[in-house]
Amino acid sequence: MRSLQRSRVRSSASDDFVEHRLAAIQDVVDRFMYGLAMIIAGQEADFDGILAPHLADRLAAATEIASRQCRLHPDFGAYGELRIEGDLCSTDHPVRATLHFEDHSMYESATGHLRPMPRRRVCVDMCIRLDPCVLETCSITFVAD
Repeated sequence: MRSLQRSRVRSSASDDFVEHRLAAIQDVVDRFMYGLAMIIAGQEADFDGILAPHLADRLAAATEIASRQCRLHPDFGAYGELRIEGDLCSTDHPVRATLHFEDHSMYESATGHLRPMPRRRVCVDMCIRLDPCVLETCSITFVAD
């Protein structure tokens, strides 16, 4: 009977560990998406501690080029679907996090009028290193309905 009780305790501790890792990954995804929206809107973003340095540099360069072309008002919707794949108990390999959401962003014309963009589904595919959680790579694609 004792071995059964010990395994339940271990299972509970393991579940707590996995829940902690999931929360850390979700925090990185939330902060990244919020920061991305801020950059798209022409604001400063704080990615301190959540992005690998090479990714932060590439992101800054890409958004600088895009912001010269037009002004956007990002609206990524209230809900998204986040899928996390990988071994959450090991730090040997990063995990893959995929976020799908409906984009409701708007363009701003030179005169200040807002024009809705065509609605589209967005897929953000991320590779996140664990302990500490840091976003290593990211790709953003638009999915046809």
